[in-house]
Amino acid sequence: MRKSSAPILVALSWLLTPALLAPALAQGTKSPIEGVLQDISANPPQAAIGNVIEDICPSGNIASADLQARCNDLVLGLLRDRNVAGAQAALQAMAPEENAVVGSSLVDTAVTQLDAVAARLEALRRGTAGSGVRAIAMQWNGRSATSPDLLGPGTRTAARADAIETYAADPRSGFGAAALANARHAFAQDPSAAPEPEASANRWGLFVSGNLQTGDREATPSESGFDFDTFAFTVGADYRVSEAFVFGFAVGAENEESNLAANGGSLDTDTLKLSIQAAFYPSDRTFVELIAGAGSSDLEQQRAIRYSLGGFDIDQIARGDTEADQTFGSLAFGVDLGPGGWTITPELRADYLGVDVNGFAETMSNPAAPGSGLGLNIGAQEFNSLTSGLGLQASFAKSTSWGVLVPQFSAEWIHEFANDAETISGHFVGDPTRERFFLRNDDPVEDYGTVGVGLLAMFSSGRSFYVYYETLVGYDHLNSQNLGFGLRFEL
Repeated sequence: MRKSSAPILVALSWLLTPALLAPALAQGTKSPIEGVLQDISANPPQAAIGNVIEDICPSGNIASADLQARCNDLVLGLLRDRNVAGAQAALQAMAPEENAVVGSSLVDTAVTQLDAVAARLEALRRGTAGSGVRAIAMQWNGRSATSPDLLGPGTRTAARADAIETYAADPRSGFGAAALANARHAFAQDPSAAPEPEASANRWGLFVSGNLQTGDREATPSESGFDFDTFAFTVGADYRVSEAFVFGFAVGAENEESNLAANGGSLDTDTLKLSIQAAFYPSDRTFVELIAGAGSSDLEQQRAIRYSLGGFDIDQIARGDTEADQTFGSLAFGVDLGPGGWTITPELRADYLGVDVNGFAETMSNPAAPGSGLGLNIGAQEFNSLTSGLGLQASFAKSTSWGVLVPQFSAEWIHEFANDAETISGHFVGDPTRERFFLRNDDPVEDYGTVGVGLLAMFSSGRSFYVYYETLVGYDHLNSQNLGFGLRFEL
């Protein structure tokens, strides 16, 4: 039996005379086009925008003439012209699923600062906390890469003295005859002791680091695909209170550029961050490390709206600028193990991230052209993440004529506890009733990992340099590679 066209004709008549329908809708009358756009939607973002248009299009309350015209084109194109593909393309272009990139970008910026400072704390564990005779003593207690790695735990006193003599013979080590004599005297009295640092040994250290990160995310029914490139620069200082406690601070700046797939738009994020860090060594081989910080970001987003329907070619760029605040922290526990020059370090870590993004209203690239009424007002967003990390690192120290070289390998399993799927909400700027849409992002991956390799070079002058490469594994739809490098030297 042929389906009757009467309901469609009624819907079209009401649509073309929305002022006649407004009083009825105000009293709760069902929209004549309710479900029409949602039924043909190909994914959740299209359905969310379709639901709003079904309510506002025949209401007569739309303040923007262009928004009313685009609504009419969409519904007429579907009901009269049977242009399902054109209606779907229009809904997809109007939907702001691209905004999900904001959360990914802000998470990346916080993690980069944590990585940079954590690399510095790791370098401290590997024996770059100072220079002089006391630094050699640190090699024997198992906290430095130049110590259990070169001499091994339980090395005989004579071998230890020989090691000091070797360093003292090299003028670059900064050890003089007096320091060598003091060291020998100390070990003669107590093999487990070492003299206090010479006056020239500085407890303060400066470090600078950089991070280059690149990656891409595959598109899903709920989120756009994109690729990203990040550069971060961190500078900090630390003070060695004692052989068991170090504290410091760091300042970081970062830029991330994300480009949406199919020329769908872009996001540019600039972030400034400040953090404090501390390391405590309860015993010769155990450590506790703490990082806490906050940051502020400026975001510039561009969202392309392009489609053809109803005889109009829509080609607009919706621009939105906003700001975000973030807080982050990390707490790690671990122990250094291993025979001879090897150091095996199991580590347990917990990371927290909180981000608050201000709402914003989009402006259109061409206010006089069709599509100028499709700008959205995006509501404030909040992201929270709590992860645990269980990792293992292996390193081997090799003595050279100029210092110590330490190649490293690491692997970590990460579990997400708190980062539930976020919801983007908003309304059309030209809709005074503020009928809201809700777009639910993809659920975050709960379990994934990282693997990496690195190289640490420690020089007898008190300087050290490191470089590492890390990649993400097991995270659905997301690929990410990170190259980090840094330099540390005494003041």
